[in-house]
Amino acid sequence: MTIRFGAAYYAEYHRADIEADLDLMADAGFTVIRVGESVWSTWEPEDGVFDLEWLHPVLEGAHRRGIGVILGTPTYAVPMWLTRLYPEIAGETSTRHRVGWGARQEVNFAHAAYRFHAE
Repeated sequence: MTIRFGAAYYAEYHRADIEADLDLMADAGFTVIRVGESVWSTWEPEDGVFDLEWLHPVLEGAHRRGIGVILGTPTYAVPMWLTRLYPEIAGETSTRHRVGWGARQEVNFAHAAYRFHAE
């Protein structure tokens, strides 16, 4: 059994000095980081238009330091363009009020449009 040591790393939120961050992780003995979660709108800013340039420095820097990467799926926070196309995709509270865009897990995960675009 292999035990890994690491943390979630969200460079897309703070745009800090990625190289310095990764150096600190390597110095701390990190063997893995988890990246890319909850930022569907960063991955796919428009329907069918993908931008992963922001992720390359993280992946390449981690690789150079021998730090593994778990690539998370960003599907629990839907992009605005998806909500605009399908307003009915919003989740509902127990009192049947629609959850507004911008929160995590604000979507009806069973909605056909969500499932199609998440896939």
